[in-house]
Amino acid sequence: MPTSIRPEPVPPGAATSRTIGVLGRGRMGSALARALALDGRRVLIAGRRHPARPDPPPPSARVHLVPAATVVAEADPLVLVLPFAAVLELARAGLLQAGQGRTMVDATNPPAAGVPGHPRAGGRLLAELLPQWHVVKALNTVPAGMLGRPVLDGRPVTVPLAGDHPPAKAQVAALLCGLGFVPVDVGGIDRASALESLADLLMAIDSRHSLGGRLGFQLGLAEPMPAQNCGPGSGTALLRRPAEAFDGSSAPGALRC
Repeated sequence: MPTSIRPEPVPPGAATSRTIGVLGRGRMGSALARALALDGRRVLIAGRRHPARPDPPPPSARVHLVPAATVVAEADPLVLVLPFAAVLELARAGLLQAGQGRTMVDATNPPAAGVPGHPRAGGRLLAELLPQWHVVKALNTVPAGMLGRPVLDGRPVTVPLAGDHPPAKAQVAALLCGLGFVPVDVGGIDRASALESLADLLMAIDSRHSLGGRLGFQLGLAEPMPAQNCGPGSGTALLRRPAEAFDGSSAPGALRC
């Protein structure tokens, strides 16, 4: 049975002192940057745009539009939300080499047919190509529409994560808690293939039933999952947070992020 992550308590102010990088400025990247900014994080974001198109203004004063090289050099963690082929191209071109033991969140999904010439999952392949990073597979099962309000049927959405470096997984788990998700450790990076298959299944369900990206994975257990230790003021409230906490309602008792 998968176990929940229990990251070390986050000291006051630590959540806002670390710079998070988002590589990718599509719908998912923009939504993630906006959600991270609402959580009080400083965000560096970069992407690939046609040079003739003007850059839209950042969604928050905490979000900084910078060159991709700056995101790669300064962010910890670095979240990859570009198409998988683009990430693979950057990795093979040596543009993601400056890891220096930092955490990389692989939120990409390779094509359903797999990567030509590479039988391994996308997350496993990136971990092998970029050994200087601690690669954690996470957020690839989350549609952009679930960022900012990650609650379905009154319960927070579960985000499975996989990686070989426990401190990096704890760091990513704390980030996910701050976004309102429930992180669940599913094991090492070899489990990335299962996460990518889950994402493919969720996308197929979303398309077949026209759900508009409002769906997610929720782990049901016979016994309550242990509370996520995400720092001061979190604890078990995260696992019981009502939907009203995410939609701006002023209902009595609604918990705020």
